[in-house]
Amino acid sequence: MLRGVAGKGRIAAPGTDRDHLLKTAHSLAGAGGTFGFPVLSERASRLETQLISDADTSAICAAFEALVDELERMAAD
Repeated sequence: MLRGVAGKGRIAAPGTDRDHLLKTAHSLAGAGGTFGFPVLSERASRLETQLISDADTSAICAAFEALVDELERMAAD
């Protein structure tokens, strides 16, 4: 489901839950650093930065995809 949202560009569209995504990315960045998951922290920080800087949709979606990839990798371990 998360990948479907990113693939359709809805995470970067006005009127979406962009603020919620921003808060979640910020929380994951902090938690990743606190609990020793530097890759998770870096990818969440990158998404947060893209959202704050109002980057183009493709950059936001790429950062989102990278974060989801890391979460899936961690879940598989």
